[in-house]
Amino acid sequence: MLFMKENKRKYKILLIIPLPPPIHGVTMANDIIKNCKDFNFEFDTKFVDYSFVREINEIGGFSMKKGWIYIKHLVNTFKTVFKFKPDVIYFTIAPVGGAFIRDAIFVNLLKLFFNKRVVLHFHGKGIYKEMKKSKALSFLYNLTFSNTYIILLSNLLKNDLKLVRSKHNLFFIPNGIKPIKHKGIKQSKLNPIKLLYLSNLIESKGVIILLKAISQIVSQGYDNFSISFVGKPSKSITETIFNQEVEKYNLNKHVNYLGPKYGDEKYDILKNSDIFVFPTYKDCFPLVLLEAMQSKLAIISTYEGAIPEIIDNNINGILCRKKSVDDLVLNIIKLLENPELINKLGDNAYEKFEKHYTAEKFESRLIKTFNEILQKDEFRG
Repeated sequence: MLFMKENKRKYKILLIIPLPPPIHGVTMANDIIKNCKDFNFEFDTKFVDYSFVREINEIGGFSMKKGWIYIKHLVNTFKTVFKFKPDVIYFTIAPVGGAFIRDAIFVNLLKLFFNKRVVLHFHGKGIYKEMKKSKALSFLYNLTFSNTYIILLSNLLKNDLKLVRSKHNLFFIPNGIKPIKHKGIKQSKLNPIKLLYLSNLIESKGVIILLKAISQIVSQGYDNFSISFVGKPSKSITETIFNQEVEKYNLNKHVNYLGPKYGDEKYDILKNSDIFVFPTYKDCFPLVLLEAMQSKLAIISTYEGAIPEIIDNNINGILCRKKSVDDLVLNIIKLLENPELINKLGDNAYEKFEKHYTAEKFESRLIKTFNEILQKDEFRG
């Protein structure tokens, strides 16, 4: 006698996430989740786009327009929860500032009105400092995190939650990125050596610090190199401010500003570069480092956030002290004088990328984490 195998019910996951545009680390990571075939096959998923702006320059601050969008997001989410009846609500939450307060109210309303498990995924940091300086904020963090599942990008970021006293479950999922057509194929011939900065022109990414370092390197007689800056201007560094800094340090011969680049244009620039320099002093888990690794670039970055987990110092890249012009000068010169080391670091970076940071690895970890969450007693039946 033949028995028909009973189909297993798929757990329902509602994902409330900001999606591109604009393009930055959080929206890129969320876009990968939205397009993860295995994840969306494993679970019955529905997405709510929790975006407030469409341009980088609009990020930050409050406006009546953003307030209205917030109300629309709240109403839309409540309607979706009633209709979809998810087992889990996944929310990409801002870690600090007014955006955290906004998101905390959103999360606590969901917890108040719906008996659902909530998964909070952090792509930033700064919680420890916020809790330390304010009892009111400390109370709000504990209230928001109570009886939730929290996903961090790295074990190195765990200390950011050390003041949290509420009961929660903690998971770690490093980011991954999509493959590119010519991944691993670097075309530059190291003559001249081509440096690259690729990110939005934000002061905390170390743009001005890097220009100062380049100025000192040129003043020491190093001439056989160029550096391209690729990214959108921002409130902290407009195109005018950037050009003024280039003029001030007399770097027109060595510095090229190419503006924002996307898709094939961006990947062509990556594959035709040699050294990726990213002296950020306020970051968490920069996806641009993974793009540089995938393109076999030697990387110079900083001891910041999860970067020391991504970059093993002097093995697949070089790490500098934050805000240290001297460290940047020393290590850029080190690579300019040693082309073989550029290739070695780039090869090691690509090897580590393939092992840990592909979109497939990220998707596998995401599925495993949700399955683990869903196996808790409260999700059985």
